[in-house]
Amino acid sequence: MRFGTLAFLLALAFQATTSLGVVQDREPWMRLANDPQQIKMNKTGTYLAYVESTRPGLFMVNVKDQNVYKVSDKKVGAAFFWSPDGHRLFYREMNQRIGKVNSEVKVYDTGLHKNVSINKMEGPSSFLTYDPRHQGMRILHATGIKHNQLKYPGKRAPAKDKADVNSWLATPVGILQLSADGKAMHRIEDDKSGVSSFDISSDGKYIAWATTNGTIYVADTDAKVGTKIDRGFDPAWHPTKHVLIYAGARLLGNVAAGFDIKISDLAENQTFLTDSKFSNERWPIWQPDGKTIIYTKQRTTDLYKMALNL
Repeated sequence: MRFGTLAFLLALAFQATTSLGVVQDREPWMRLANDPQQIKMNKTGTYLAYVESTRPGLFMVNVKDQNVYKVSDKKVGAAFFWSPDGHRLFYREMNQRIGKVNSEVKVYDTGLHKNVSINKMEGPSSFLTYDPRHQGMRILHATGIKHNQLKYPGKRAPAKDKADVNSWLATPVGILQLSADGKAMHRIEDDKSGVSSFDISSDGKYIAWATTNGTIYVADTDAKVGTKIDRGFDPAWHPTKHVLIYAGARLLGNVAAGFDIKISDLAENQTFLTDSKFSNERWPIWQPDGKTIIYTKQRTTDLYKMALNL
């Protein structure tokens, strides 16, 4: 993978942590009722969506007044994302009744505070995967792949000359590369332990994922093998740059003793942004301006902010 001038400039910035201009809040920015995971902020910075470890469901908090809305009371997991305009939240529910599992794709409108069903499928399904180049979402289930084009006010039509570009489909067992307009599939090589979370860059050129065993990989649209970036979880792309933040492992020998927030330019430059020693910093995300990181401490209800000068 080539990152050119961006990688060179970031290499200079990574020579010392202080050059990143890190300003970290000591007190929580926000406190929720339960511990948040898989946190994702919409484009306007007004809502934060998340799941919890202690109960099923999908939740959304208004950043301004801190009112919490229950979007779903079913199992959702990592399969949710915000529409590019920031007003709709797409997610996949898993329902289990009398030993039978069914899947359903829904969308939640933040203005109307209303859920609408998009697809109902018998049996389990993969993660809901949004491709910014095609402006559509895909999901794999027992009878094949379902594809839906996103529609919202001000949406631009996807470029026709990119219709044949390879894309991805995230599943709990691995990342699939789709080619020939989705008619051919290839599993991108990693440690084969399964996928715990993933993120696709805003330009759709790269995908990053963390395996269940705690290794972070990156691949471009042509890669057949994932490039190992680091040990850790929860990768999240910068809104406009190919810069990755994640929960980096604090290693004791070859064992992860804990996690702190880490940043990488995908070349040889990686640095820790926190140094907690005792707590586990998890689920970092960028605010829409690309200058501030939000993250949580595992097994707490607290969310913290950190400003960066990239």
